[in-house]
Amino acid sequence: MTPQIAHQSVAVREVCCAIGAATSSFTVPNSDPAADEMLYQMSLMHYNRALRAVRDTDSSTSALLTVVVVSILFVTYDMLRGDMSTAFIHFNYGYRIFNTYFEQRCKETNLPFSKLTLSSLEAAAVEMLQRLTTQPWALDLGFSGSRVDHGIEWPSYNLKNQHSILDMPDFFHDLAKALKWLDVAQNFVLHRMQANNVQSFSSTPSQDSQDDTLSSYRITPDAHRQLASANTAWEESFGALQRWHKNFAPLLQSARQRKAEEPSSLLQACILESLYLETLTNLHVHHRRDVNLLPDVRQVYREIIQTAGEMQKLYHEPAKAPLLDNAIMRPLTFVLWRCRDADVRQDVKDILVGCDESSRMAAALLSMMDRKQGDEIPQKMRNIERSLGWYFTACGCSSGATSLGTRMNNEMI
Repeated sequence: MTPQIAHQSVAVREVCCAIGAATSSFTVPNSDPAADEMLYQMSLMHYNRALRAVRDTDSSTSALLTVVVVSILFVTYDMLRGDMSTAFIHFNYGYRIFNTYFEQRCKETNLPFSKLTLSSLEAAAVEMLQRLTTQPWALDLGFSGSRVDHGIEWPSYNLKNQHSILDMPDFFHDLAKALKWLDVAQNFVLHRMQANNVQSFSSTPSQDSQDDTLSSYRITPDAHRQLASANTAWEESFGALQRWHKNFAPLLQSARQRKAEEPSSLLQACILESLYLETLTNLHVHHRRDVNLLPDVRQVYREIIQTAGEMQKLYHEPAKAPLLDNAIMRPLTFVLWRCRDADVRQDVKDILVGCDESSRMAAALLSMMDRKQGDEIPQKMRNIERSLGWYFTACGCSSGATSLGTRMNNEMI
């Protein structure tokens, strides 16, 4: 969709050119420093042209939506060079324009936001903004085996919802629809938690309570109300996730049956399944900490690895390196990002070692995995890692439920 808009919008076209030059400057290992500097200067030229084009944009309703697109693309450029303060300035600006745009649309049509008929571009903007305000932004993927907290302070966004969880259809036509409604479900779960500001409850008394027999049985009226609120939040959130998974399950089964013909579809389906299991696990951790048996997502990760390994054998030649990087390396990178299990990570490494030397991503991932915690990481490797994290976030491969702990309890779940 973005290339189509670029034909009509100077700002979109210029910022896309800036991103292309910046990608070559910031993320290609072992390149010529002089060439990197030349590409960086070229990216700045296009970047400044895009800024001027935005400033010259008229204030019509249709033009505002293009500005939202440009703002998100500016964030992508800022991610490449690691300028997070500017990235958030651009994101916040785009978010304000987004609100202004739909306020005008509602006035023009005399309809509430939920009743608007959206164009494909409007729908894409709504879904992207919902995703980026629900899911934590992945900046450090921790390929060495450790997660790194980027420490970003999240603003409080009150994003308009075009879709209610109650509007979820009884079946999904394809994986794109499944992803769309997983975003809606995660948005619902996160905001359900925040609306109630609920705490975790367990049937096991705390240590302090165990030391005082009387206090372990003393439940105040406020505690009763809080417990009821937490139980309601749990039931509604769990129900939303289960309904999504019931609708998604036939797609996953079909993808498994058609693995030989469409292995990429199976990889996509497995990633959605893993996000569901991860969200479900975090919901249990938040509400039912005394539950001993939690969903195990490792089997899904292994299915991704096995499928990627079979595809890798088909792309084992230099001419197919771009296909290798896009079709196989990204799913394997996803596994490395989400999974800390040593055996699973070793399985990924075994595939990377067997990849053709022309695969830039395989070489970069191996380099990252071989670094020990505390080792200095070259700037370009950091840029690659951050760029991949932003790619995963923008594609919906992050999980909003993982932020329940960080946003509400100040601890990572």
